Amino acid sequence: MAAHYELRTLPCPLTENDRADYAARNADLDLLMRDADRELDRAKAAHKAAVSPLKVEKLDKLHVLETGMIEKEIEVSEYPNYSSGMMEYVDKNSEVVSRRALTFGERQQLRIQYQN
Repeated sequence: MAAHYELRTLPCPLTENDRADYAARNADLDLLMRDADRELDRAKAAHKAAVSPLKVEKLDKLHVLETGMIEKEIEVSEYPNYSSGMMEYVDKNSEVVSRRALTFGERQQLRIQYQN
C-alpha cells in the first residue's frame, strides 16, 4: 500500500543558514520599524501644527457664542456710576457700550471722597 502524504505545517528545528537569514531579516525589520516610527512622529507633529490654531480659534468662537459678547476696540470714556456700583464705558455718541462692577479700589476712592 502506498503512503498517503498531505501538506501540514509543523515545527522543525532551524538550520544555521535559516538562523542567519532570520537574524538578518529581524535586524532589517528593526530598522524599518524605527523609520516608520520617525515618519509617524513627523506626521503627528504636522497634524498638531495644523490643528492647534484651529482649536484656539474654535474655543474663541465658542466663548463668543456662549457669552453673546465679542471683544472690540472702541474709543470710550470711563464713568463710574457709584449709585449702581458699576463702571460704565461710554462711546462718542454718549451710548453705554459696556459695564463692569467697580473694583474694591474704585469703591474705596468713593468712600475717601465722602470722608473728606
